[in-house]
Amino acid sequence: MRTLSALRYDILFQLRHGFYTAYALLTVIYIGILLNLPVPIRGWATVLLIFSDTSVLGYFFIGGIILMERRQGTLDTLTVTPLRPWEYLWAKILSLTGISMIVSALILLITAGIRPDLGWFLTGVFLSAIFFTLIGLAIAVRSSTVNEYFFRGIYYYIIFMIPLVDFFGLAEHPVFYLFPTLAILTLLESVFRSHSLSQLWFAVAILLIWCVLGWIWVRAWFRKYVILRKGGNR
Repeated sequence: MRTLSALRYDILFQLRHGFYTAYALLTVIYIGILLNLPVPIRGWATVLLIFSDTSVLGYFFIGGIILMERRQGTLDTLTVTPLRPWEYLWAKILSLTGISMIVSALILLITAGIRPDLGWFLTGVFLSAIFFTLIGLAIAVRSSTVNEYFFRGIYYYIIFMIPLVDFFGLAEHPVFYLFPTLAILTLLESVFRSHSLSQLWFAVAILLIWCVLGWIWVRAWFRKYVILRKGGNR
């Protein structure tokens, strides 16, 4: 019940600060661009757009949200409210994941129609949004400004984008398949390109492992930098 209340608060917070309005406008722009692309490359462009933007929007937004709530004193009150830290964190994760799911689904359905493997696609968006929001949370709790957040975050983002060299056929290495990057792309492009069930389930398993690791990381850093107030981010 507390998690649902926190989730409702986060949705209202995001609505009040224009998150939904901004992304509604951006979604219209994206759809317009994709519909004007030649059909042979539209599917490929849709996958890359959703992979690089809508499925990872939590990574871009969570830093601003956490820093704004820190300035408002919300984080300082967590230890004296009934809301548990994990409930606070999951409300953030699920609210941003919800935006990712809605926007990504709309873009795909309007530009490509209903596809046979839509379930795998949505699974990829869901797990990608959770994972990158977790990474963003871990970075945000250590940061004191938005610039600091993006400065730190760019390193992690670059590291996770390295396997794109495999996706574009520039280089191949088995270790790339242990990254979340190719797992996400496998699930997203399943609506346009056939993959075996073993490949799809392997991608899901890899993403689940990364989400668990991300959650462990977030819990540790949230306890250290927010609950115990250690470090130099205050």
